[in-house]
Amino acid sequence: MDCEILETDGMEVNESLLTGESLAVQKRKGDFVYSGSDVVAGSAVAKVLHTGEENYATQLVKRQRPNGVRPRKCRMRSEKLLNM
Repeated sequence: MDCEILETDGMEVNESLLTGESLAVQKRKGDFVYSGSDVVAGSAVAKVLHTGEENYATQLVKRQRPNGVRPRKCRMRSEKLLNM
């Protein structure tokens, strides 16, 4: 789920799955925490903005799989076209 931070007490989030950054990021009031992130320290009160099909991580996957085609099939089709 994607959230907006309303209150925080030293909350730090690992966003490496989304950004590739290996260091945790401190979150403050008004910041956003996206699905695919892990809380590694502290705590917070947050407002849920998106869940399920609407969350950030799901949207990233959908952008990588246009028309629902899995990357493997897409690659196989590309290779087939190149071999023609």
